[in-house]
Amino acid sequence: MNFNLKSDDIDYVKILYKDAHDFIHVAKTHIKNLTELEVYVFIKKEEFEKLPAPQEVSVGFATKNGLYKAETTLKYTRYEEPYLYIALKTPTEVEYQQNREYFRVNIEKDVIISYKKEEEFKTINCNTYDLSANGIRVKLDCEIDFPEEVYMDVKLDKKTIHAKAKYIRTDVIDGTVKASFVFSAFNFVEIGEADMDYISQVCIQKQLEDKRKSAE
Repeated sequence: MNFNLKSDDIDYVKILYKDAHDFIHVAKTHIKNLTELEVYVFIKKEEFEKLPAPQEVSVGFATKNGLYKAETTLKYTRYEEPYLYIALKTPTEVEYQQNREYFRVNIEKDVIISYKKEEEFKTINCNTYDLSANGIRVKLDCEIDFPEEVYMDVKLDKKTIHAKAKYIRTDVIDGTVKASFVFSAFNFVEIGEADMDYISQVCIQKQLEDKRKSAE
C-alpha cells in the first residue's frame, strides 16, 4: 500500500540496520519531522551503535492501528547532544503487519518455566521450539496443565531473559514412530523493552543464518 502516514500518526519508528561488521541492530527512534522526501528521527546518542551511512535498512512505523513495515535508505546522521538525528528516505510503499510487530523463528534455547499450581510451586526445564519478542513456543515430553500465568527464564546467547507470560494453548502432533510432539505456546505479558529488542536481534541473526545456509 502507498505510504500516506503523517507524523502525528506514528508513535515511534524502529530501524533494523547493520554496523560496520555487518551485525544487525534494532533501534527505537522518535519522529522529528516527516516530508515527502525524508523521515527525520532522533534517538539518545548512547542508545545507537555506530553505523555506516548511507545503507539500506528495514523500518517499522508503529501506530495505534498497527505496525507498517518498509524497506528504505538511511541517508545520513547528525550528532547534536544528547541526540543522534537520522535521515531516512521516505518510502513509497509500506506493508501493514496487523499489529504483529515481531516475526517468529525456529530456534532451540534452554527455558525454565516456573508456576504455582494448587498451592504448589513447580519448575520445568525445557527447550524453545520457536521464539519472537512477544511470545514463545516450547517443546515438552508430555502435556502439562499450565495455569494462565507463568514465569520464564529464557537463556539466549549472551543474556537470560526474565519474563512473565500468559499460557495460550498446547498442541499435540502425532509422530510417525509411535511418538507425539507436544508444543505449548505463551505470550509475554511483562518483559523489559531492552529484552524485547535483544530477542528481536537474536531472531534476525537466526533468520540471516538460515538464509545463508539455504543459499549454500
